[in-house]
Amino acid sequence: MVNIVVVSHSKRLAEGVVELAAQMTHGSVKFALAAGIDDPDNPIGTDPIAVMTAIQEVQEEGDVLVMVDMGSAILSTDLALELLGEAYATRVHVCAAPLVEGTIAAAVMAASGGDIRQVIAEAHQALAAKYHQLSQDDRLTAALSPVALTEEVPPSTLTFSWRVANPAGIHARPASAIATCLNRYNADVQLVKGAQTVNGKSVNNIALLAIKRGDEVTLHASGAQAQQAIDAFALLAHDNFGDRLDAKDAALARPQRHPVGELVTATVCRVERALPTVTPRVSQSAQAELAQLAQAIEAAVQDLDALSAFTTQRLSDKEAGIFMAQRMMLEDDELYDAVAERMGQAAVQVDALWLTVIGSLAQEYQAIEDTYLRERYIDIYDVGLRVLRHLSHQPDSVVTPCHTPMAIVANILLPSEAVQLDPAWIKGVYFTDCGRNAHAAILATALGIPVFIDKPGHTRVLRHGETITFNDDSGEIHHA
Repeated sequence: MVNIVVVSHSKRLAEGVVELAAQMTHGSVKFALAAGIDDPDNPIGTDPIAVMTAIQEVQEEGDVLVMVDMGSAILSTDLALELLGEAYATRVHVCAAPLVEGTIAAAVMAASGGDIRQVIAEAHQALAAKYHQLSQDDRLTAALSPVALTEEVPPSTLTFSWRVANPAGIHARPASAIATCLNRYNADVQLVKGAQTVNGKSVNNIALLAIKRGDEVTLHASGAQAQQAIDAFALLAHDNFGDRLDAKDAALARPQRHPVGELVTATVCRVERALPTVTPRVSQSAQAELAQLAQAIEAAVQDLDALSAFTTQRLSDKEAGIFMAQRMMLEDDELYDAVAERMGQAAVQVDALWLTVIGSLAQEYQAIEDTYLRERYIDIYDVGLRVLRHLSHQPDSVVTPCHTPMAIVANILLPSEAVQLDPAWIKGVYFTDCGRNAHAAILATALGIPVFIDKPGHTRVLRHGETITFNDDSGEIHHA
């Protein structure tokens, strides 16, 4: 007998799917849900422990089919299987078929006495009736054609080349657009620049190619949906990967909202940002530590969704794209996989391993020659520290609120801090360790806050709490 577990980000969605499937099976198939998370304010998400419990609830002598919606539902299920152990996991099968149609088709076949192979096959064919009714059978054939064995029919590799015209090159937002686009297709895709080749579905790998304006990139695609992937990438390329051609100039142009040469008096607020140290604690099992990391990543993704919505409302979709790109960084499995690989089977603090992985990736960004892409190491800090705060149950990082005119002097600011600055009180920001290409500088500029890059180190002598007068156009400082 085959029973079914539905794993979804939404409890309401999962309940609706099971309600439909149960009507078809009249109680002959057992269903269990692992959907949503126990947070009234942010209920959308998945929980590995809930998935594990659901599997145990329906697993008897037969097999369990797990239907998942997307993203972290798959990650949570993988972690649940690790927690269950091999004895349980060998009878659990995770299915990539569409959640609604796949669950219903699988349930009907299971109710008919089909074995696990037949149930899975039926789930994967679940869209056939809909495609036929809409006279789109040709698209179904292209989308679901089986992958031929290499020795019988070597898959032909399709290619598309493009010379990048984006003034800022392929920075975080276009990299996010490329990864989002290519992840939609069942194809093996490799992005090539010169002698470097990376996985085209990984936003971090794409960004680390350091693709500049004028560079030629080539996409190689093979597999069932290779042509769709090539076509979609070509369309995105012709749209400059979601960027405007003047994106760099527009982002770096500081709006003249203050009269040229106006003198402003403010109190100095010094800010120093760096990766923290982790407080030692007693480690749990490797599986439990990784489960904690998965939950922290899920919570951080929800934070970024809220921050993106806030930024859209306060500024525009363009600036909100900064946080959607950060979201893609977190959803890139390579970060989690790097921690899991370092963890192995040993009981090690996952927060310490996470910090090591984030620090290493940030260093890779800092080694990039292109100044625009190099500044993205601060985004790595931002997302990494966000996950770390969830692991240690710490509040968000913010610049201390103020109700008096202030001038911030900072080595760097995190983008999530910059977007929440209040222009009514923050009269200027001096950066000592980053440039105008940093997302924090771009966001502060968009808010109308004067931004100055103090590479010569004129602000070194300024003390926290000191009162200064400065020119809000040139940044020249006059001590009070």
